[in-house]
Amino acid sequence: MSIDITAPAPRVFSESDTRTIEMSPSGYLEQILDRELKLTLHGIELGSERDDSMRQLTDTAATLYDGRILRELIQNAYDGAGEDVDAHILVKLDLASAPHAMLDVCNTGNGFSRADVDSIVNPARSRKQPGNSIGHKGLGFRSVTLISHDPQIYSSQAENKAAQFDGFCFRFADEQAQRERLLHLAEPDLAERAVGKTHSLQLPLVINSFPDDIQDYVRNCTSLDHLFASLLTTYLHSI
Repeated sequence: MSIDITAPAPRVFSESDTRTIEMSPSGYLEQILDRELKLTLHGIELGSERDDSMRQLTDTAATLYDGRILRELIQNAYDGAGEDVDAHILVKLDLASAPHAMLDVCNTGNGFSRADVDSIVNPARSRKQPGNSIGHKGLGFRSVTLISHDPQIYSSQAENKAAQFDGFCFRFADEQAQRERLLHLAEPDLAERAVGKTHSLQLPLVINSFPDDIQDYVRNCTSLDHLFASLLTTYLHSI
């Protein structure tokens, strides 16, 4: 089965069509997930080693931040606070959380934008340059894989101080999630060969329902003087 990754012909939109091309945060995440998996499928058919190289590069990049993982996550939160002089950053480590310890890093600045998502999924597209005082978003974030298999991001819409996480909310597709998605894109044999080929951090998976502890964040924020614009929560497999 061949995978068609050619772009469709350009379409001309009228003003009345504008609302139809405004993609929701979840729609944008779904688009990235399908795009990356289709590229993987196409690469397998062509015998490309693209995904193997990217997976090795991502794992190597993560090790560059070993020993300063928390610093990198705090720097990313600081970066997300933007120019808001009243912004807050919250770091919470819950060692009693079962079955794994849990780390939360939150900020009250701007929520995630598409560019922020792109920076995480593809660090080569990061808007920050190495050497800046604040972390190199995308590369530094990859260090979270050293301590967790399930980092999750919850965000309000960019520059929206709503009392809810109504923007980009996602985790990263594990092999089971990849398999389920791939079976919609290719024949079973080809789909199975593609499972695990793409690094999970390239595969954002929409979170449609929030755990109770995330709902608690929203409820608590509405009673405080500040609202969290974005939250990284991750279950730790080592400390």
